[in-house]
Amino acid sequence: MDKKFTKTIDDAELDEVAGGNLSETAKDIKFLNALGLNVKDNFQVVDAWSHVGINHTYYGDKNKNRYVIDDDKTARKKIISRNDAMIYAMRQQNKYLNLEDYV
Repeated sequence: MDKKFTKTIDDAELDEVAGGNLSETAKDIKFLNALGLNVKDNFQVVDAWSHVGINHTYYGDKNKNRYVIDDDKTARKKIISRNDAMIYAMRQQNKYLNLEDYV
């Protein structure tokens, strides 16, 4: 058997597969579904964030996600925190949730 195919991935490395933290992505799915966006898997997360006006990007090598909105005051893109992205999304959907369930 060829040894290059026998390597296993530990949990820390697995969190970075497909870019981003799997635990955070699972919480994003739960949050976005609670907003009524019908997200079935992690492949639909970016589209769901986009639906509420947020450009969401995974950075798996840094184990981070990035959330960007259009800043109405400056007409530029603005990087915001995950928490701010969730608040922005709730305002866009006119639905307010307890964020402690999703952080």
